[in-house]
Amino acid sequence: MPLFPRKDRRFGVLYDVHAWIGVLVGLVLYVMFFTGALAVAHGPLQAWQEPAHHAPAAGDPDRWLAELGALAPVAPERVFLTLPAPDEGHRAPTAFVIYPDGREARLVYVAGAWAPLATRVAELLFNLHFLWHDDIPLLYDLAGVSCIAFLLAVVTGVAIHLRDLVPQLQRFRPELPPRLAWADLHKITGVVGLPFQVFFAYTGAFMVFSGTTFSAVSGWMYDGNEDRARLVAYGPDAPAVVLSEGTPGAVSSARWLTSAEAALPGLQPTRIDVRHPGQPSARVVIEGHLPGEPGEFEVTVEGATARVLAAEGPGELAPAEVAERWVYGVHFAWFGGWGVRAAYAVLGFATCAMLLTGNGLWLARRRREADSVSNRLLARLTIGVAAGTPLAIAATLLASRLLPWGLLGRHYWEQGAFVAALAASCMWAGLASSERDVWWRQLGLAAALCALVPVAQAGVTDAGLLGERSDAHVVAVDIGLLVSAAVLAAIAWGLARRSGVSADAADRPAAARESA
Repeated sequence: MPLFPRKDRRFGVLYDVHAWIGVLVGLVLYVMFFTGALAVAHGPLQAWQEPAHHAPAAGDPDRWLAELGALAPVAPERVFLTLPAPDEGHRAPTAFVIYPDGREARLVYVAGAWAPLATRVAELLFNLHFLWHDDIPLLYDLAGVSCIAFLLAVVTGVAIHLRDLVPQLQRFRPELPPRLAWADLHKITGVVGLPFQVFFAYTGAFMVFSGTTFSAVSGWMYDGNEDRARLVAYGPDAPAVVLSEGTPGAVSSARWLTSAEAALPGLQPTRIDVRHPGQPSARVVIEGHLPGEPGEFEVTVEGATARVLAAEGPGELAPAEVAERWVYGVHFAWFGGWGVRAAYAVLGFATCAMLLTGNGLWLARRRREADSVSNRLLARLTIGVAAGTPLAIAATLLASRLLPWGLLGRHYWEQGAFVAALAASCMWAGLASSERDVWWRQLGLAAALCALVPVAQAGVTDAGLLGERSDAHVVAVDIGLLVSAAVLAAIAWGLARRSGVSADAADRPAAARESA
């Protein structure tokens, strides 16, 4: 039973808050959680997205950095060189270069030379989880607001069903009419995923608004002195260092890495950040992982001498940095390996089911009261977004395999494929004569596109499931796409079968009247 009797005004307030939050931000949260479930495979997707780049030359950061510096007549201001990790198969190194005039370049090493990073499907899907877009920063704030709203929806949902959580966890009756089956599924997925949902809503909001919150807290805790607040939270700034008089470029990257590993024993470097490369003032930040520790740690060395300037290990972290590291570490599954990531994906998809069944319950209840235009719009939009999201993702992955590699602005075409597919899905849902048929047809089409991607992959590289050379990450993504196709096809078949049964049941009274 609920925290308050159903006839109590407070119950009505809790229910209305819970329901309206679901209606207003439920579909936004659905996209965030759906792409968040896919984000656990971000590493393999990065290897999969550039199939021509799975066989880079032997690791030689010196050569890579030298060739990056020779790409333009103006020396780079900063170079981020991402190294292939040991568990990433044959993934090629990538680089992000910033020039003094503000120009930026994203590059990948292929066939012994640097080339523009043509496709960014992995980054597109990862950024969708945060609603991040370089040209529309307001979307990121929307993600934070949605997380706060979701946290409130979870709290009000618990308050509504507080005394009935355990019985609801054990009750699922799919044979009942849709409204009751949806209610059972909504409650089961809500109870099972409750800790996951609370933590992810909180950490998502924390990551978006941590800077704003810090400034607000410093206002009343430290009389508006934000510098003092940062000193307490993060400790004093590192002391200024005096650079040695060395010869620019006289030290190889191997010396940088050796110095970093000596400063933090066990460090597994993943990125070299070179500031002012080739100049006497060059500084190099080596980032990497430490066994058993969440997140990344870094060592700063002098570019000209490889002298260690600063080392950020577990013992040097300030209290706020420790808290942030654990928040980010748990949110991004920096621990536990693929078992934890798989659990995250299952819980993420379960949360998607909870959000959709919530919308379904709202619509079923409102339809009994009034069949308004807003209800019909929400129903069609729910179908378009819910079925359209996997359809748009499958269409984007297929476009990534079919678009010419040399196409100018290729990653913008990939973004356009996602937006166009999702918009077409919503339009299809809005114009269709039958809501039930749109569900299974869109999911069936998504299944077909997922199954086609590995086939198209075989025409691009021999590293996939259907190729002669097997790259673990590429094969894993291909298998994941085929499994996704099977799951989507099974759901579509079940919905089509249920739709046919419902249609037959609706036609029976009319047939009986005609025979009479």
